[in-house]
Order: sequence, then structure tokens, then C-alpha cells
Amino acid sequence: MPRTLFEKLLDAHLVRRFDDGSALVLIDRIMMHERTGSLALHALQAANRRVANPAHAFAVMDHIVSTQPGRGDDTSVPNGAAFVAAMREAAAGAGIQLFEVTDANQGITHLVAVDSD
Repeated sequence: MPRTLFEKLLDAHLVRRFDDGSALVLIDRIMMHERTGSLALHALQAANRRVANPAHAFAVMDHIVSTQPGRGDDTSVPNGAAFVAAMREAAAGAGIQLFEVTDANQGITHLVAVDSD
């Protein structure tokens, strides 16, 4: 019987299947943005865990930063500065690459993800 793309991807990244039907899957690329990325990284830190492979984790400033032409490094939508600052701090602490607002490679998280290799 033909297998779906999902089944093929799951099998290629499967670490372990559990008796309850759930599975542990290796995620080989992590993309995050300034709105929730710092929350995830802080949760890892609070649990005394680290990013397993920082070279495969990336953060992009794109969800709450200004989209106005000529935007500056600190330009963000109202109340966004705290999220931007938290992402900078968390990314640096985790040793992951951050595509800053002014970075030539900065873009929409969901598109940068497919361009990364």
C-alpha cells in the first residue's frame, strides 16, 4: 500500500513509538519568532534543559516588529519592545542565530524556515 508523505517523514524522524500510540520524533530544525520564541527558550532554561543543537535553531524578528519602510532596529509595534528584548536575550543565552530586524537575511519566519539549510 502506498505511504503518505507524512508517514514517510514520521518514519525518517521516529525515535520511539509508545504503547499508547504516541511517538517521540526528532525535530531537526527549529524556527521561532520574537512573539513566543523567548517563552519557549525560557521554559527550557527553567526546566534545566538546553537547546540540543543550537546550530539547527533560529529566531526571526517578524511577528511584532514594524513593517514600515526604513524601520530601525528598535522600532516595534506598541508594547512589542519587551518581546524583542526578551528574544535577543534568550537567543544569545541559548547560542542560537537570531535574524535581527535589520539583518539582510531577516524575513517571515515561515519562509526563512524553508530557505535554511
